[in-house]
Amino acid sequence: MRLFKALAVVAAMTITMSASPAVADMINLSLDFGDPSWSGAGNQTSYSRTFNSGTTDELGVTLTARSWGHDHSGHQVDYNAKITQHGGGLGVKDIAGPGSGHLIDDNTFRHGNRVEESIEVSFSKPVDINSFWVGDFFQEQNLFGQVTGWEAGKFIAYDADGNIIYNMSFNAGQVSLGDPGYLGYGRRLYDDSTLGINLSNISSIAFFADSDNMNPGSWRILGGIGDKSNFSLGGLNVSYEKTADPTPEPATVLLLASGLLGAVAIRRRRS
Repeated sequence: MRLFKALAVVAAMTITMSASPAVADMINLSLDFGDPSWSGAGNQTSYSRTFNSGTTDELGVTLTARSWGHDHSGHQVDYNAKITQHGGGLGVKDIAGPGSGHLIDDNTFRHGNRVEESIEVSFSKPVDINSFWVGDFFQEQNLFGQVTGWEAGKFIAYDADGNIIYNMSFNAGQVSLGDPGYLGYGRRLYDDSTLGINLSNISSIAFFADSDNMNPGSWRILGGIGDKSNFSLGGLNVSYEKTADPTPEPATVLLLASGLLGAVAIRRRRS
């Protein structure tokens, strides 16, 4: 009798396991690109690090620098981009000429055409990007203290199949200045609330300068009008799904229960 009660409990547990799937735990990871642990990325086109190495929760993170423009004939030119660690974050240097030394920018011209730069951060498994921060990202004021423009950036986020999920601009006027002691007054943090989106299931995200979308107007210096945006990529706060611990499947439990019932039936037949 006791055995049948035990089997009833096992059956009830099986039904519960089938009806209530486990909620996945998340691993939170802060990628601070200003930290000395990322110094190996300096002067590299691509650089990778692994976190939680050797476990089922291993995550690979790869940085890739790009720089390109067009020649007089309109053909695309690769300007041999390298990663720099500068000003508490990451930037790009290339061979395009002055103005392309340490930050992600698009204010350098070559052959009469703008040179674009980007840093892409890719992941070995999908992640949620909870926030990111940038440095050297300023509002500009004229001699009368009036804000005449602010720098702008852009990111493109991709899913695991390489499809664009978001292509979005952000600017120095969207959020408060942040911690004045970090990267001067140009450090800014962006998250779901400031961007108005949810960056989930992301396989890679690329950051660009975006002078074309500066708001409320072009970058202005001492009353003159320029056209310049640049910044350093300070870091990302990401999370990803923790690998679930192995648990007995309902079918396995049912098989065990069936076997016990069979054993009881054989025992009673022999008695």
